[in-house]
Amino acid sequence: MKLRRLMRGLKTRLRIARERFVVRDPVIHLYCLCWNEERMLPFFFRHYDDLVARYFVFDNGSTDRSIDLLARHPKVTLGEFRTIGESVIKAAPTFYETVWHGSRREADWIFIVNIDELLYHPDGKDYFKRCMRRGQTVVPAVGYEMIAEDFPHPESNLPDSITSGVRETEMDKTCAFRPRAIRKIRYALGRHSANPRGHVSYPPVPELHLLHYKYLGEAYLIERSAELGARTPDSDRKKGLGFQYFRSREHIIERHRSLMRKAVPVPGLVDRHRHDPSLSHAAP
Repeated sequence: MKLRRLMRGLKTRLRIARERFVVRDPVIHLYCLCWNEERMLPFFFRHYDDLVARYFVFDNGSTDRSIDLLARHPKVTLGEFRTIGESVIKAAPTFYETVWHGSRREADWIFIVNIDELLYHPDGKDYFKRCMRRGQTVVPAVGYEMIAEDFPHPESNLPDSITSGVRETEMDKTCAFRPRAIRKIRYALGRHSANPRGHVSYPPVPELHLLHYKYLGEAYLIERSAELGARTPDSDRKKGLGFQYFRSREHIIERHRSLMRKAVPVPGLVDRHRHDPSLSHAAP
């Protein structure tokens, strides 16, 4: 068993060494869960379509138009995520531990995100190509809560139209990794931390942004919190899981206004607009 593991590790290192000379664009597969995300899915696809070769989306019983939108997208493989006697919050880390294994042969990178989480680097695929050339296999993302006064126009590109946010360390997540180098990702609840196993090599300086588009106006916040609170089981609520969905209307409004006051232009997004004046800059 030890010899087999040693040989497998050696093969992985040799493969990674060869990929330092890669010139093609990397193949990226994205995995996520979905529940009633018809409002966010158009933004999600508009952002990721140029990056992602295939989406693997697992629906958790949506009752809106989410399934129709997913089924119509040519890159989407639609599956189901069902829990029996266990909450979504508790079941998700175990689910994410193995669901991506089927992409090991085809994909160079795995993204695991929520539908309101947009991974952003100004160089797009070229950034992940550079990571491959440097032998880096796990890329942490620096988190920002993105803030808008009102819900964005449905045809907008979120990193173009909402460019200000608040740096939030709780949104720092490990969302991108090499599937042939990593054996286990070992997420904690909410994917707020990871403890990957395998051939693990990080960039020396984190450059990837995780843009969390949750605070998209008071009306959307209040409505979405009520929706998610209604489906959160009492067992989770008693343990403090999903507590944010049960805040009062007044608390939600005050939190949103507080973040509006703190929001500043996000590095990288600001530079993007500076070099391309044709992009709209609608920041709070």
